[in-house]
Amino acid sequence: MAKALLERKDVDQNLTWDLSGIFKTEVEFENAVKEAEDLANEIEKDFKGKLNTPSAINSCLSNI
Repeated sequence: MAKALLERKDVDQNLTWDLSGIFKTEVEFENAVKEAEDLANEIEKDFKGKLNTPSAINSCLSNI
């Protein structure tokens, strides 16, 4: 039987990470998530199936 993934508001506060030391607001956190998603999509578009040489890997890692 699969377990349902709870929304953060439904999880006991003691079981969640305190990200306030990293992000001052929820908006700042959401912006960082969006930026990471965009970067991941860009890397996939540019490098998927092409990481077969050291120079290609270095080029990919330079984007991070």
